[in-house]
Amino acid sequence: MKNALILFLLCISAIAYGQNPEPVLQCVNKNQNIVDLEWSWNGTCGVTFSAWNIYFADSPAGPFNLMHTIDSGNSAFPSQERYYTDNTVGSGSRCYYIESLCGVGSVSQSAVVCTDETAAPDLDFVSVIDDSTVTVSWQATQFQPKVFGFVVYRADPGISPIGTVDFYGTEFSPPSTFIYTDVLASPGEQPETYTIAAIDSCGNVSPYNLTGHTTMYLTADNDSCDTRIFLDWTDYIGWESDELTEYIIYTDDGDNIFTTVPSDQTSLIYDLPPGSTSDCFRIGAAKNSGEIVTSNLACIDISISQGPEYIYLTYLTVDDNNDVQVDWRLDTSGDITEINVQRGESETDASPVHTFNDGLYTSSMSYIDTDVNPENFAYYYDIESLDSCRQATTALGGKIISLQGSGSLDLLNKLSWNSFEMGYSTVLFQELYRVEEDGFLSLITTLPANVFEFQEQISADALTAGQSICYRVGAVYDLNLPDGTSETRTSFSNTICVNPISRIYAPNAFAPNGVNNIFKPVILFPNKDNYQMTVLNRYGEVVFQSTDPDIGWDGQFKGDLAPQGVYAFIISMRSAAGRDIEERGSVLLIR
Repeated sequence: MKNALILFLLCISAIAYGQNPEPVLQCVNKNQNIVDLEWSWNGTCGVTFSAWNIYFADSPAGPFNLMHTIDSGNSAFPSQERYYTDNTVGSGSRCYYIESLCGVGSVSQSAVVCTDETAAPDLDFVSVIDDSTVTVSWQATQFQPKVFGFVVYRADPGISPIGTVDFYGTEFSPPSTFIYTDVLASPGEQPETYTIAAIDSCGNVSPYNLTGHTTMYLTADNDSCDTRIFLDWTDYIGWESDELTEYIIYTDDGDNIFTTVPSDQTSLIYDLPPGSTSDCFRIGAAKNSGEIVTSNLACIDISISQGPEYIYLTYLTVDDNNDVQVDWRLDTSGDITEINVQRGESETDASPVHTFNDGLYTSSMSYIDTDVNPENFAYYYDIESLDSCRQATTALGGKIISLQGSGSLDLLNKLSWNSFEMGYSTVLFQELYRVEEDGFLSLITTLPANVFEFQEQISADALTAGQSICYRVGAVYDLNLPDGTSETRTSFSNTICVNPISRIYAPNAFAPNGVNNIFKPVILFPNKDNYQMTVLNRYGEVVFQSTDPDIGWDGQFKGDLAPQGVYAFIISMRSAAGRDIEERGSVLLIR
């Protein structure tokens, strides 16, 4: 019976006094020396409501003094909205709180709110979502009762408000995290800088926080000449230097961690994996407390310079003028900045002798090399194409036939030459020709592909003084290119002319009054233009001299017969082959 009575009294008390929650001091707005107070209250005291007590102090710590009481009979205040104006404020700050009194002993107190300017919190981070979206995050670790929202600013290029986060009428328990998503940003084109300000319940906006946060802006570039990607990004701005621990580089469309770099490094060279020509990258900035913010996604699709797919030598020969003709075919769809005709005595020392760089490249090209001496060198040739990255595509080279020849005293002309070589070609056989005076090639013989010398016996009766015999070798070859081209051609050597070797035969005695009465030499293939014979007596006097091989010494000296005795002679001549010949000796003059 006693417990039932207590329960009944509690119910009567609840009905009498209703609900008495804390008043919400929404607005404390100071204008010069006047402060307007505004508060709200969702209580249900009903007829038991007694009064509002307004307390003030010069600091949040107090002491607080009762400034004013508004009882329930004051009809100037509606039941849910309350107002009061303090005309006693000086130039300093003043703090207030409100008490609601319900009946006897039910008192609720609002939070303390001061006239001090509302302060904006610090941003936690800004992070890029995509090329047009940035997330801005901050925490309110100590709510000022006066704060009822935030204004978000972006530098564009000046500081401009872009949106608000308003929690008027909503209660939060600190610390609380706030997020604002900016969908009109351009983080894929530039770094974006953000800051915030606080809004009090009176609608006043505080100065924005001077410590802004700036997103990272990542660019990816490459040199078209290789597969290296050059990543460069701007620093993340907003954290202290000891808070930013490292940057994280993400590859594979920005999903996988490739590596990390120190926080003072803002560039990296990345080598694409073999066979890969594209990728997307993202940078993460790591804070020592565990947060990671990301940059924009930078994608790149590289196009590496490609030279011609092929270059083929198709013809390599020594022409009728002993110049070298080089023909080739090439893929003109490739990147070509210049074409070099290269020559050397071997493949290892080949260097450019002519450059085509006019951009007029055709699928079939040719060059005549006139600065050559194929009689002395079996030149090696190849064709080199350079693209815009100076990367070379080179044809399989080839070697011309260098033909040498020499005569002998026994009228045997000896010929030798090297093998013909050219990429994708096979020598079938060789042909040796005599070059006639009109340039016609007269076939002497056909030789196997592996024979590189020949001797021809010459009849002296068939030659006249100064006459030479000219030769040329042709290598008949099959050309089979990778593109399916197949043809048979002949590569010729230089023309070599072999001059018969001149020889001087002088008698060792003659008798002016006998049968052999003239002293003159017998010359095999004489050359009158460079002939001279001189005869001297034992005193060194010149008793006879002639520049005509057909005129000899008749034994006279100064109009008289020279005395019998031994005379010295010197006979000199330059052969038709250009070789200086000299014969010295003595002859006996017999009376």
